[in-house]
Amino acid sequence: MQQGVIAEPTQDAQIIADTIAEYLKANKTFNRWFERGPIEVYVRRQKVILSRERGIADALTLARVTVEECERGKGVFKGLLTLSEELVRRYIPGGVLYIEGVGNEGLAACLERRGYTKKPIGQDAPAFYWSPR
Repeated sequence: MQQGVIAEPTQDAQIIADTIAEYLKANKTFNRWFERGPIEVYVRRQKVILSRERGIADALTLARVTVEECERGKGVFKGLLTLSEELVRRYIPGGVLYIEGVGNEGLAACLERRGYTKKPIGQDAPAFYWSPR
């Protein structure tokens, strides 16, 4: 996959996103695992502290994402990310997509290229957030 190309979401990622959308429509906090095909993701709707300047924001948090090894590098996570960004845009006005525990340097670089902001506090595995503009 070429750098900078937005991945087309897989059918599995779309089904997960559709299920998350149902939770978001209820406009309540939640935390749960979603599994489908090669993707396993722990998702929360919560308030997060972004920074002193940005304060607290309503967030859709991808706290833990696993893609089966044989499917890595095929855009599965990027597709899920694209769908999650759309969910924030649609269901969390003024909110953010928050990615916790980014311990993979390649993923961190990818998030920064997509316009994500690294959370400015020290963590072993930093967090990143994105908000629609």
